[in-house]
Formats: sequence, structure tokens, C-alpha cells
Amino acid sequence: VEYVTFDLGVVPSGTAPPSAQHYRLIGLDTPTPYLQLGTAIYQGGHASLIGSEIIFRDMRGSLSPLFF
Repeated sequence: VEYVTFDLGVVPSGTAPPSAQHYRLIGLDTPTPYLQLGTAIYQGGHASLIGSEIIFRDMRGSLSPLFF
């Protein structure tokens, strides 16, 4: 299993990436992969991970109130 992490960096206020129901990864096995979100296209690159990576997902509304 391999995971792909997207780090779009610091996004200036008012210029957040578009919300899209679908995305496209183009050229993931090349030195310069591309991510398409809606009509926006981002050029990427590969970087080695040092240490651990933690992935969070939105769990609002799915946990018991005892955990808050």
C-alpha cells in the first residue's frame, strides 16, 4: 500500500484551493506530477519523508460525546 500526501503549502487568505468532488493525478510516476482540482492545476514534485506522518480525517458528529 502506498499513500500520496498533498502539501499545497501556505495558502494566502482568499485564495484557497477550489472545492471539487473529483480530482485527477497526472504523471504520478514522473519527476513532475500534476494534481487537477476542478479547473485548477498544480505542478508537484517528489520528496522523501523523514520520520513519521500522521493522517487525520474529519470525524465531526461520529464520536460519542464522552470523548469531548
